[in-house]
Order: sequence, then C-alpha cells, then structure tokens
Amino acid sequence: MRKPLALLLFAVIFLCAVAYSAVAQQAAAPGPAKPSDPTHFYRLDFVVKESDQGKVLNQRAYSLGVAAAGTIERREWWSLRAGTKVPVNNSYADVGFNADVRADDMGNGAVQLRLKADLSSVPADAASTSAMPTIRQMRVEEAVLIPVGRPTVVFSGEDPASRHQFQLEVTAVPQK
Repeated sequence: MRKPLALLLFAVIFLCAVAYSAVAQQAAAPGPAKPSDPTHFYRLDFVVKESDQGKVLNQRAYSLGVAAAGTIERREWWSLRAGTKVPVNNSYADVGFNADVRADDMGNGAVQLRLKADLSSVPADAASTSAMPTIRQMRVEEAVLIPVGRPTVVFSGEDPASRHQFQLEVTAVPQK
C-alpha cells in the first residue's frame, strides 16, 4: 500500500513541477518585437521670400528629407545647399540658400529644429559686369519649435542696405 501511495505522490509532484516549468517558460517567452524608439522622418519644406514694403519680389522653395535625431540613421545634422557661383575679381563667391538642420521629435505634434541658415543674393540692380558685385547676406542660427504640418515663419529680417525684408518659413511634413 505504501508503494502505490508513494508512486502517486511522486507522480503528482512531478506533474506539478512540469506544469510550473511550462507556465514559467510561456510567461517569459518574448512576444512580437516592439520597436524601442519610434523612428520619425520628416520632409522640411522651406520657403524663402524677399519683399519690399509688403510686396513679394522673389520667392524660392526648397525641400529636405530629415530623420529626427537619435533614430536608426545615427545622423543628427542634415544639409541643404542651393546656389550659384558669382564671379568676383579672379575667384567666385557662393550665392544662394544654405541650411544645416537638426530635428528633434517632441512627440506632441511638434518638432524642435536647430537651424543654421545662410541666405545670400546679388541685387537685381547690381551691374553684372562689375568686378565687385554687391552681395546681400543674412545668417541665422537658432532653435525653434514648429507644429507638424503647419507653415511657420522661423526667421525674418531686413536688409540694412535696401530695406528689403527676408523671411524664412518652414513646414515639417511627416513621412512614412
């Protein structure tokens, strides 16, 4: 009688141990992989406007694809270069629009941009044959918070020589 009871007790303990082990393994089994940090990509649409007394004289549009800092790209700064080389004496000067951007996704429908922008131009009334053309230039380095999907003026300034106003507008468009 002792032997069947001992075998029954052993079988119950063995089954409990096997069941406990199976439940513990099932609880520890990894589920589907979840991304640790979401990756956010944006297209930044830049609009550069030059105006005189409220009348737009010149408008240029540029786009740049960026990934928010800290994404899988492991790249934090993005660059845009658009311009022309203008002859000056025996060399050339770069004239146009340059931007270096770092984007940080704030997660609340906004993107923080660290922006370094350089805008230069040759006035239309400058003599094209002059060896020393006048070059207008505006530079800005700033941090700005912009709402996703809405055009936002991030810089405006006046050229001291001509009183023309320059404006830089940025729109962050989410990309999938």
